Amino acid sequence: MGSRLRENPKRLLECWCEVVGPKGRERPAWIIQKFPNSYDIEEVLKSVPQFAFPCSFESSNVQHFSFVLTSLDSKWTYGFCRHAPGAETALVLLSHLPWHETFYKLLNHLSEMMSSDRTSDMASCLQNIYKSPVPHPGSEITVPYGDSKFFVAQCPNHLKLPTIPENRNLSEYYNAVDTNNMIIIFASMLYERRIIMMSKRLSRLSACVQAANSVIYPMQWQHIFIPVLPQHLLDYLLAPMPFLIGVNTLLLAKVQMDDVGEAVILDADNNTVKTPFNDVDTLPDEVVINLKRNLKSSNNMLGDSVARAFLRALVQLIGNYKEALQFREEDSRITFNREKFVAIRPPNFQPFVEKMLELQIFQQFIEERLERLNSGKQTSDEFELEVSVYCEKSSSKVKQQYKQFVTNVRKEGGAIVKTMKNKTNPAVKSAVKSVTKGSKQVKEKSRQTYKDLRGKIKDFQQPRVEDGTLPPTWINGESPQKPRSAPSSPVLGVKRRPRTVGGNMAGYSAKATAPKYELIDTDSGLMSPGSTDSLSTPSPQSIDLIGEMEEIIRAKLGQESEVDGEPGHSSTGGSNSATSSVHNSPGSESASGSTSTVTMLQSLKDHPPSLMASK
Repeated sequence: MGSRLRENPKRLLECWCEVVGPKGRERPAWIIQKFPNSYDIEEVLKSVPQFAFPCSFESSNVQHFSFVLTSLDSKWTYGFCRHAPGAETALVLLSHLPWHETFYKLLNHLSEMMSSDRTSDMASCLQNIYKSPVPHPGSEITVPYGDSKFFVAQCPNHLKLPTIPENRNLSEYYNAVDTNNMIIIFASMLYERRIIMMSKRLSRLSACVQAANSVIYPMQWQHIFIPVLPQHLLDYLLAPMPFLIGVNTLLLAKVQMDDVGEAVILDADNNTVKTPFNDVDTLPDEVVINLKRNLKSSNNMLGDSVARAFLRALVQLIGNYKEALQFREEDSRITFNREKFVAIRPPNFQPFVEKMLELQIFQQFIEERLERLNSGKQTSDEFELEVSVYCEKSSSKVKQQYKQFVTNVRKEGGAIVKTMKNKTNPAVKSAVKSVTKGSKQVKEKSRQTYKDLRGKIKDFQQPRVEDGTLPPTWINGESPQKPRSAPSSPVLGVKRRPRTVGGNMAGYSAKATAPKYELIDTDSGLMSPGSTDSLSTPSPQSIDLIGEMEEIIRAKLGQESEVDGEPGHSSTGGSNSATSSVHNSPGSESASGSTSTVTMLQSLKDHPPSLMASK
């Protein structure tokens, strides 16, 4: 069927009527006057009295309600009625525009002029309104009439979402029915059920029906749609096809409900719903959860919050329809792929989407969108804008989920590292403590050893004068700064028969007075011990500490080897000890000293030190 609204209405007002109420069964309601008189659509004029007085009712307040007349091309003509308490007539305005608030205000203005007998002003006002072009939705209309008088009204934008309290229909519906029952009616309309709304008040009745249809935007109800059912159309309640009908409570009491069959019934006066279906449960869970949350998120639901909550639910259900659009090359037209539309939805959405493909309200939506796309018309409306917002939010949600995932991984990773630290720290600390303690012990031991060796070096550096005997001097009068062989060199050169300088040093112990034995050249003469040149003492600044330490160790090893290598000799024996006396007489050699020297050299050969220095 497509949209039920005419796209380009020619005028703001189609017709104005004054209808007299019925006088029993013998005299039904009829039109006593109309404007313009040229309006002659018989089907409409015949139906207006029946809808203006759909049933007998009493009211202590002014009531406004609306009805809908459907033409052969399935387009709607709206009728706006005003009933005053105690009045015998009702005022009716016919228009192709669903501007309830604007026309209700105009009806009040016309009624005021009629009651004050300002017929000329009323005629002038109707004439100018009829000739006025259709203003842009959302703009203000100003109609001059009479003697510098104006009718001013705000035209609602029916292309926008209805707002509270500006939209009387939605405001009445929201006040009369709670959100849970609104969701039940919403789901029933998506499944195209047979829906009956009842109330004693015609204004509430028509408002609830009109508002229920508005919250399924961008779709529109494509079946029987009667905001206020006249009595002569009660048989419509027995129709097997889907319908959305408002019935006065007193009128509905005349109907056998068993004959109606399965239908969803909303009592707007008592805020109750009876339904044989579980339509809400068959909707995707996340859609219902989000819808309930959006409807209950704020105590003050002013503005378009209510309408937008339902719009967002529809965006979740059908907002990705463009992903199923395809271009057909043979006729260069855009088409809709039904199978793809189902396949691209999540598994929990697919059962409902498959059902929705068979619904006329969805088919109307797709046909209208395809018509706009193929004709090059703009499709930017509230629905498309909300689809864009939803896509952006979904993208942000994915990013947020990824960010949260990374955060969780970092937290869990940190916990793992912390756990590992807690478990390994005791062992690591124990190992470090042990190594530190061992290192300190090694350092202390090395420091003590170094002190002992340094003390021994000092003993050998100082000249010893005991019993008139001097320590041995460097051979050939050479300075100790000029060794004949490098300290690090292991080369001994040609073997020479060593000569010793005797002397009385029996007072020195073996451990504390180990003499220095030097390899001398046989060609060189022996210097007299009394020569002053032979008494030079090495300067402390020219001592090779490493070399001296090695010599001391070598001497000690040689001493021990000598003692261990000759059986029958004691380590503390007098002239046969490792520290034999050195004679000062040139050319003379002691047999014991020679034997001791040979024994020491043999011991050094058997137990070679790492380094050997010749001086």
